Amino acid sequence: MSSTNNETNSTEATQTLITSRTKKVRFYIPISKPGAEETVEKVIRELCKRFGGATRLPAKGAYVMADGELVLEDVAIVDCFGVDRGVSDLSTIAFEIKETLGEETVAFEIMNTATAFA
Repeated sequence: MSSTNNETNSTEATQTLITSRTKKVRFYIPISKPGAEETVEKVIRELCKRFGGATRLPAKGAYVMADGELVLEDVAIVDCFGVDRGVSDLSTIAFEIKETLGEETVAFEIMNTATAFA
């Protein structure tokens, strides 16, 4: 085989890897409590299993609790691109985060998007 054939085969293989994603999923996970890092890793593994990948971003969160107290905290944003299949039961992950970390609430988003990877 010549190098030209290898380059052509490589280009063809790359072009067949384009995958469209129709959803973006994002979890906001507080990271100051014991067990938080393990929880973030668990969410990353679950999203990778469902959708093939995930990204963790550092952030600062702020919200008002039910009793009126303002909370400012470090959070990990874990997001990924997904498809319609697999997003319907993501609230289960949010409830697991809430219970594991003893949170009053846990935010997550499912956004419509048009994303492709080459």
